[in-house]
Amino acid sequence: MNNTDSSVGPSTFEATETAREISINRFTRIDSIRGLAALAVAVGHSILASPFAVGLLSVTIWNFSELTLIQKILRIFLVIFNGGAAVVCFFVISGFVLSGALKRLYARRNSNWIIEFYKKRIYRIYPALIVGYIILGLYLDTSAAGLSQDMLLVTTIGNPVTWSLKVEILMAFLLPLFFLLFRTKYKFLPIGTALIVFLLYKFNLDTLFSVIPMPKFIMGQFLYFIRISYYSLPFVIGMYGYEYYDHFKKYCGNKYLLLFGVLLLCLAEFLVGSDSYYAVFIQSFASLVVIVGCNESSAASWLSLQPLVWLGKISYSFYLYHPIALYILIFTLFPRLGVQYPLDHMLLNIPFITITGVGFAILLGWLSYKFVEQPFLMSKS
Repeated sequence: MNNTDSSVGPSTFEATETAREISINRFTRIDSIRGLAALAVAVGHSILASPFAVGLLSVTIWNFSELTLIQKILRIFLVIFNGGAAVVCFFVISGFVLSGALKRLYARRNSNWIIEFYKKRIYRIYPALIVGYIILGLYLDTSAAGLSQDMLLVTTIGNPVTWSLKVEILMAFLLPLFFLLFRTKYKFLPIGTALIVFLLYKFNLDTLFSVIPMPKFIMGQFLYFIRISYYSLPFVIGMYGYEYYDHFKKYCGNKYLLLFGVLLLCLAEFLVGSDSYYAVFIQSFASLVVIVGCNESSAASWLSLQPLVWLGKISYSFYLYHPIALYILIFTLFPRLGVQYPLDHMLLNIPFITITGVGFAILLGWLSYKFVEQPFLMSKS
């Protein structure tokens, strides 16, 4: 995408945007990438729910040889169904897609365009989140106070994947700022700022900020947002991918570069460690190569298949509800059906929990998309 100067008038700006939307056809394959990323997280968590996979995420290529044959097989599956890489890919996609949304709102020259953007993010994130926590609260008999804190993302104890929604909320507030910085003549400001924040993560800033006088609860939330702010990098990389799409597609459409991006995305944690922030750095750039490459390369035409696009459409609820599906299956449905979990034999145990867990999560995701997400998005429109 050629960058549009901020001095261009509304009519020219809108015409350019329309041409871009038609030429790129809404990036249909990105929906499929979302769906596959959600599937990777769900399968990975299903494998990790088995006692046979305990501690395998911390294994890298440097101590892989110490594992048993069965553990090696499971570790390879966790490389393929890499939840950490999938979440970083989600963030890059969000930066990519939301940049388009910000441009459309900005083109209207409405003074409330940022407020409109915030409203859209709230409508997108919170309805399914609230319904999910109501279900989880009824199931776990959670107190009203604890449930309300989880719904507001003050805590993320009830559902372990909601930490990523907290990142999404943070970036919903910050991305318009990065967007406006990019509209200046200093196009490097957003990526420069994100890189500085990313590099500062290496230093323990808690001691520095903890001297600021404020209530303990507010301080806890403030420090948490400081810690997760380094995830601004994948969002900003996604934004640059959208702004300079025409430049990136010249190179990323190459099927060999696309394959390299996929391998790098999956292998980053295996090479440098799942708790290493270097992995996020590598995965962010690899995700951009994958997103643009999949949208341009004929080798990825299979991503246009309707079942994959459909999976992408329900991907948010699917991702959000898959831990709930595992909870209900393992602690309620299996005991009531007389199924003893975990199964004694590992070769049966892993496929069993993966197929049932992912299948149930897809069902819950579809129900949420149809009866929660769609009605709210339609009412917003």
